[in-house]
Amino acid sequence: MSPDVLAFLVQFLRPFYDAQRELEGDKYPTLNLVVPWLHKLKLHCQPDVSDTPSQAIIRQRHLEWIMKKVHIQPLHKLAIFLWPKFSQLRMFTNAERDDIFQLAKRQIARFREQGTAVQGADQAAAASISVSAPVAAGHAAKKRALAEFEEEWENIVEQDDDDDEVQQYMCLNPNLEGDGLDVLLWWKQHETLLPQLSRLARSVFSVPPAAAAANVSSAQREE
Repeated sequence: MSPDVLAFLVQFLRPFYDAQRELEGDKYPTLNLVVPWLHKLKLHCQPDVSDTPSQAIIRQRHLEWIMKKVHIQPLHKLAIFLWPKFSQLRMFTNAERDDIFQLAKRQIARFREQGTAVQGADQAAAASISVSAPVAAGHAAKKRALAEFEEEWENIVEQDDDDDEVQQYMCLNPNLEGDGLDVLLWWKQHETLLPQLSRLARSVFSVPPAAAAANVSSAQREE
């Protein structure tokens, strides 16, 4: 390998090293970094008019490898959506954006169903508890009788539609502290305003992007 090619390789592979280091970071969640880093590496591998033939081949091989080995999964898309400063998903097409929004809404609906199921189980368990004392039993019976009327007459609290929480999130003007990477802190600060999306964020960002970092690293080793 000629010194010129070696020098080019050292410079060319630098962004791959930077991507691996950042994706393997443990200070903040990094799953949301997969999409922007993949985009950056693809651009980095595009041919340059100043490339020599050998340099052009190196770029082309790495671009082909990225296209073959690295794929954006729905979880990566949710992660970038849940990064507040990129919530508009401008890096995707309109159709892709709609798919990601619908995916978020489906996850929220699932959380609501789980919450309803748990609440129903708790109510059933409470109703099955027997009280041995006669006075207490009579009191419990009166409570159950009243509950029939309460169920019919009590105030109705409208549950926010899943679409409303997503739209509310989209309309926010995020103010991220520091470098804007501590997305979990932002969601903790907004869990009262956006409870279901906050729960989704905790779920998504608990998944480390180890596979993506490993793929980026193997590109350097294969070369």
